[in-house]
Amino acid sequence: MPESQHSFYDLTPERILDAVETSGLTCTGTCHALNSYENRVYEVEVQEASGAIGRRIVKFYRPGRWSDDTILEEHNFLLELAAEELAVAAPEPLADGKTLQHNEGTDIPFAIFPKIVGRARDELDENALRPLAHLLARIHNVGRSRSFQHRPNFDVETLGHKSLRAILDSQSLPDNLRQGYEAIVTQLLAAIEPRFSAISVQRLHGDAHLGNLIWRGDTPTFIDFDDMGTGPVVQDLWMSVPGRDDESRRRFDILVDSYEILGLLNRDSLRLIEPLRTLRMIRYSAWLLSHREDPAFSRAFPAFGTEQYWAQQIQDLREQGEILGLY
Repeated sequence: MPESQHSFYDLTPERILDAVETSGLTCTGTCHALNSYENRVYEVEVQEASGAIGRRIVKFYRPGRWSDDTILEEHNFLLELAAEELAVAAPEPLADGKTLQHNEGTDIPFAIFPKIVGRARDELDENALRPLAHLLARIHNVGRSRSFQHRPNFDVETLGHKSLRAILDSQSLPDNLRQGYEAIVTQLLAAIEPRFSAISVQRLHGDAHLGNLIWRGDTPTFIDFDDMGTGPVVQDLWMSVPGRDDESRRRFDILVDSYEILGLLNRDSLRLIEPLRTLRMIRYSAWLLSHREDPAFSRAFPAFGTEQYWAQQIQDLREQGEILGLY
């Protein structure tokens, strides 16, 4: 395991505060970890130039996941959005004027973000769905203005075939389930791939679930663009209202109708909701697999890799096949 990976797992408060101070901020010494499975994220108390006490969010990126160029595309898109006065948590410039640094001694990339004050919501009513739809539409309007060169694509190859290859190459599937898992995933990917033809793609958030939103009243702010990439805009819409029950469908219709007031949506792309859900399920297993050496993951996902886990995945994917009309 690379040394930077060891250091990432063993980040200490001293290293965290030292990194923040190299950026030009003065820490008070108060620091606590926030919930994040992918990166290491901390809330740090700082003394502002005015003498007031403020707070910042410092994010240490998981070594080896993204290149600097890939991270900087995230930062640059956020700065574009902030310049349009959209409610997003954009990175702050560090002492050298850049938004990304590498922690001295560990080479772990990190960035500093403002602390967004507000609360999370578990579900959204009509008063919240409309401003969320408008925010997504404005984000997507900016997203269409240029393209990514380094961020991943939300497509069948990236989320589906690459994930399947990683799972099969890992030898983590029990022998008695390997053939069944490979068969159902291969069948699903062959069925959904043609549905992505002739669908426009662009820059988007990519992981627009409610956990990545902070609310002040009915005003939303998007945080954590770590999974952003290139794909159909419906990816952000269905992640905001992912349910299939009647009430979720009603709320999704409100979201789409409100989105179209400010944004462009090809309604034919709504047929990609279940294919995108399927790809997310396959990618999720590959994502867990790629983090199995992280002590935090083994504690958070103790059932991953067991025969029960993979049997449930096969069952869930077969149900997706039924929803997609394969049977």
